[in-house]
Amino acid sequence: MKESDFLRSVAERAIDYRAGLDDTHVTPTATPESLRAALGGPTPEHPVDPADVGASWAWVPPWLLDLLGLPHHSSFAFVTGGQMANTTALAAARHHVLAAIGWDVEVDGVAGSPPIRLVVGDEVHVTVTRGARFLGMGSRTTVKVAVDANGAMIPSDLERVLADDPHVPTIVCCQAGNINTGALEPLKELAEVTHAHSNSAWLHVDGAIGLWAATSVPSRLPGLELADSWSTDAHKWLNVPYNCGITICRHPESHRAAMTVTASYLVQAAPGTDRDPVDWNPESRDAHAAYRSTRPWRLWAVPASPRSSSDAATTPDASPSRSRRNTESSCSTTWCSIRCSSGFSRPAGATKITTFVLAR
Repeated sequence: MKESDFLRSVAERAIDYRAGLDDTHVTPTATPESLRAALGGPTPEHPVDPADVGASWAWVPPWLLDLLGLPHHSSFAFVTGGQMANTTALAAARHHVLAAIGWDVEVDGVAGSPPIRLVVGDEVHVTVTRGARFLGMGSRTTVKVAVDANGAMIPSDLERVLADDPHVPTIVCCQAGNINTGALEPLKELAEVTHAHSNSAWLHVDGAIGLWAATSVPSRLPGLELADSWSTDAHKWLNVPYNCGITICRHPESHRAAMTVTASYLVQAAPGTDRDPVDWNPESRDAHAAYRSTRPWRLWAVPASPRSSSDAATTPDASPSRSRRNTESSCSTTWCSIRCSSGFSRPAGATKITTFVLAR
């Protein structure tokens, strides 16, 4: 596509989006009354069981996993943002790939451990490489894979990189949504290449920009479910406030091993019983974790603009069919589609183009 045609297409879509705002509101239209009804009423005036007050947050993980089409056994963490979402996933990955060769990084640390090869695309987001530094993985063992004209990782070059040393512990980080172009990488092919390299190799998807594209039907991210971990930021497409990063992990045992901590002064659930955020979050006792989870929950619980009494929010239904229907109704006011990868080519010489093309 020529640069002039591409820019004309962006302008036309933006005009169409603006023209439709009266029918697809971006700003919330819920009233205080509808919020109270959907969220279970006002805060109690008298002492009650905390579980009765915060029970709604337990609906969020099943909803998210259903919406994104990810394995239902996956673990999760609500963290401060995209940086810690990636860092938490990388910590789980570090534990997993080192445990596969007999090294307990939580006991023995990274000093003297076998080096981990971190494989990223040439346009990796900085939160990935900085998170790796936090975890003791430096730039000397980071290898970059070639990308196409839109900044998406090229599977054949990933295969070449992995073949250079098939025995080293490896973490591959790809992207669902390039920060500069919005490009969605070919996740199915990348997952197949990664796992063909080694059963213990780990594929992480940095989906801060575009993971929510998986909620469209059919999904714009085929093969997403084949990865080992995923991260995203609810404040982007879901339009919620900052401080709502999300980590999801296919391997709960590796996730918990990397994050959990115990102390005599902490009252926490025993392994295998009730979920305790201290076992999954990088903060030792994060009082905000449950509150963060209510932000995406409220998007599904409270309709943006009820069309009839049957649209009013009632008891949450965590079924996949309802979750995906709500993607197209209640939440359609805040979401946009990313035209990417195969749709157009970045003009030659361009260093940054905003290509989040709004489409109703």
